[in-house]
Amino acid sequence: MGFNIDRIESTNSVRPAYRNDVTDRDQARARQTEKASEKDNESYKNVEQAVEELEKGIQMLKDIQMGDLKIEFDKEADMKVVKIVDHKTGEVLKEIPPKEIVELAKNLNEMLGILFDKWA
Repeated sequence: MGFNIDRIESTNSVRPAYRNDVTDRDQARARQTEKASEKDNESYKNVEQAVEELEKGIQMLKDIQMGDLKIEFDKEADMKVVKIVDHKTGEVLKEIPPKEIVELAKNLNEMLGILFDKWA
């Protein structure tokens, strides 16, 4: 009986390679976990920054808002009038429709009233 040397294999060569693969996988997982936690921290910082910018924007809007909105019905002109009034001074900042248009509507209604009174 003869031994064929070409067929002899080492039984110990498989285990160390397997153990190295496990440690490499563990190290890769650890790196991935670190990267994920870094990304989470960056995302959290981005969200915090966005919230701060939103709060600043809301505060700026509050600072810009100088007046109160009032909706009135002008009986003489027979129309609704929207006014933005400064809440500190009471001054009318904006009027929709403009005061001139309201006055024109009042004058037209008065003329129509006079015209119909003469016809009647």
